[in-house]
Amino acid sequence: MQKRQLGRSGLDVTVLTFGCWQAGGSGWTGTDDDDSLAAMRAGYESGINFFDTAEGYGNGHSERLLGRFLRETGDANVLVATKVGDRHLAAPQARAACEKSLQNLGRDKIDLYQIHWPSGTWGAPSCPSKRP
Repeated sequence: MQKRQLGRSGLDVTVLTFGCWQAGGSGWTGTDDDDSLAAMRAGYESGINFFDTAEGYGNGHSERLLGRFLRETGDANVLVATKVGDRHLAAPQARAACEKSLQNLGRDKIDLYQIHWPSGTWGAPSCPSKRP
């Protein structure tokens, strides 16, 4: 599996990323944790080393399931991207969301932490809020 450096991070990620949205269960029908874990295993066994999830996928369920998979593999070289939701962009909420994601994933670091939706999207407050 081909890899490329992720920006200037020094991290080499596979050109294919395993997306874990469906593993969250919300917004999808017929999802099953065992099937999701089997799919993660198949991706990993095919050489994928980069897995993408978000706090909003099943209200953290996808992160928790990915955490279970990570513990199962025990491979510290598996890289994880997750995302903070648009309602958690103020500094205190972003820190709390990051800590929750770390707990869900069972990790002490997140390799790529992203903003899921831009500030002000879907009626969320703009951040930082404008001061009078």
